[in-house]
Amino acid sequence: MKKILIALIVVAALLISLIFIFSSSTPDLYKDAKESAVNETFEKGDAVFYFYQESCSYCQTVKGEMTKLANDLEGTDTSFYLVDMAKESNGSAWYDSAKYNAIFGEGHDPKTNPDHNYKAEQIITSDDIDLVGTPAVMYVKDGKTVGYGVGPDLFDVLNMSVKDVGKDITYDASVYGKQ
Repeated sequence: MKKILIALIVVAALLISLIFIFSSSTPDLYKDAKESAVNETFEKGDAVFYFYQESCSYCQTVKGEMTKLANDLEGTDTSFYLVDMAKESNGSAWYDSAKYNAIFGEGHDPKTNPDHNYKAEQIITSDDIDLVGTPAVMYVKDGKTVGYGVGPDLFDVLNMSVKDVGKDITYDASVYGKQ
């Protein structure tokens, strides 16, 4: 009886050890990736910037694909950075409705108004970033924004960035409900 009890304790200890080892070796995008502040986005060289909030349900939905992108860019000339939009220091990147209402009139909706449609080439400095939501990505190459996408459109930017570094990979937009 004593031998059985000792054997059960040893097996339980091994199982607990294996669970701990495997759970801690799984990378966590929000803990393991390099961070950037909004005002540093054009100082990092060629990079993909992922604007997220941990409380954002859509950010959680695409987390697996973003982790895959971060891993796929390792060892290339293009870096991957997180920009935590829940941090007060990054608040300047949020869309400023007062600023655009003064330009375009009350009730300006950046998602539907063609006067301000967030084309990548319009983002020249970090002051030009006007996020309407998360998740969003921005791809900077040779000091210029060459890709910018919010929500389901971010997959087009992900696919562009890995093709530019010579990888034939396609990210699965269906996780976001995009076909």
